[in-house]
Amino acid sequence: MKQTTFFDNLKNIIYNKDKTLLESELDYKNFSLYMMNKWLSFYSNEMCSIINKLSNTNNKVFDDNKYWYKFLFGVIPSLKYKRIEYIKKNKEKVDKISPEVLNFLANQMELSQREIREYVNNFGIDINSIEKLIKEK
Repeated sequence: MKQTTFFDNLKNIIYNKDKTLLESELDYKNFSLYMMNKWLSFYSNEMCSIINKLSNTNNKVFDDNKYWYKFLFGVIPSLKYKRIEYIKKNKEKVDKISPEVLNFLANQMELSQREIREYVNNFGIDINSIEKLIKEK
């Protein structure tokens, strides 16, 4: 018999609802609750709330993957098929602020260097003009 993959398990919990999918203990051992919760939460905002509530209230009740799988299989209703997009974390912009400018701004504004970097990255502040002023001094 073919061993099930993570995405087979995910489809079975959300869409198919086939009770015979996980027949062997080996399939239960390959079931990852963390990854399942992560991908289930990508389905929709409502699903994210459900998964959060279930995980927080039942994390100590079920200590075996087999019980978690059966619990999710029974609690989550059969949903309409839609492609689940993986949500990537935004990468921080590469820090191109010279150390002299960073030190100057931190001293002048009485802020930490980390705070200066956050302001520059989040608010799109142009550092080139400040760099020119510092070099002229």
